[in-house]
Amino acid sequence: MLYDRHEDSKGLHFNMRGQFVFSDHQIFKPILDYIEGGLFPAIYLNMAEVEFVDSAALGLLLLAKEKSEGSSSRLILEHPTGQVAKMFEISCFHEIFEVIHLDQAS
Repeated sequence: MLYDRHEDSKGLHFNMRGQFVFSDHQIFKPILDYIEGGLFPAIYLNMAEVEFVDSAALGLLLLAKEKSEGSSSRLILEHPTGQVAKMFEISCFHEIFEVIHLDQAS
C-alpha cells in the first residue's frame, strides 16, 4: 500500500492506493500515530484506489477506530469500491465506521 497526505480545513486526508495487507502494518503506523495524536478534527482515509484488503488490514482499521475513540479526531473511511466495498459490507463496517461512498460525496 502507498499513500499520500494533505491537510485542509476539514482535517487530515490520506489517499491510499494499491493493496492493503498484513505486510503494510509498518506503513500504516504513522497514520495510527496521527489518529492517536488527536491534532486534527477528522482523519479521512480515502480508499477509492485501494484494490484489495485482507483480514489483517480490516484489523488495522479496527485498531484505528479504537485509537480515534480515545482521541479528539473522527475517523472517516471514504469511497471504498470493488473488493474493498464488499469486505466492508460483509464486515458490517458501516455499523462501526463513518463510511462515505462515492455516490454520497458532495
